[in-house]
Amino acid sequence: MRTTRASILASVCALLMIQTASAQRIKVAVSMTDSATGGIFQSAFGAAFRSLGDVDVVTLDESPDYVLEGVVLCNQSSCADVVSYALSLRLYEPATYSTAQLMATVVVPWTAQRRAKTVDSIATLIWPWLKPFQQSRMTWTATWGRNRYEQALREFVRKIDSGCLDKIRALKRLGVSPDSNALNAFVNFERSRPWFC
Repeated sequence: MRTTRASILASVCALLMIQTASAQRIKVAVSMTDSATGGIFQSAFGAAFRSLGDVDVVTLDESPDYVLEGVVLCNQSSCADVVSYALSLRLYEPATYSTAQLMATVVVPWTAQRRAKTVDSIATLIWPWLKPFQQSRMTWTATWGRNRYEQALREFVRKIDSGCLDKIRALKRLGVSPDSNALNAFVNFERSRPWFC
């Protein structure tokens, strides 16, 4: 089992190294239904993610690594004089072309002739079927007061950062130097805390 896990991690690392130089940055899309609040949550979540330093806030059409979607409701009929906001939030990971490449990498034997071309052909073939899929990572509900929502929102983004994005950073670092020491360091880091990604 350890050998299988190591080979899967090696495949993931190989795919990560293939990506462009901007691959060290994490792409997050924020999709909030908060028009009644004037879009303050869409804007504030975007700013909180950008403040992490290595996160680009992108649109859903720009192949995000993760999507934070949510609905914001006011506890009154009008959001003009609201006391608090009720939120329903979900973090999900959309399927990417890299997912298709990884699946193809796993099914094509390492000894196959023209392996890279076969992997690419299979990935291209299965990508249209994978594209609509997504994996929910976590869902939350929250009630945040009008005067405290910005602080609560920043704390919430830090929770996503430590429970999910830190692991992605470590995996990308492993992709830069995929030796056995780096792999062991990643495995130990992965075991160091509970993750939801």
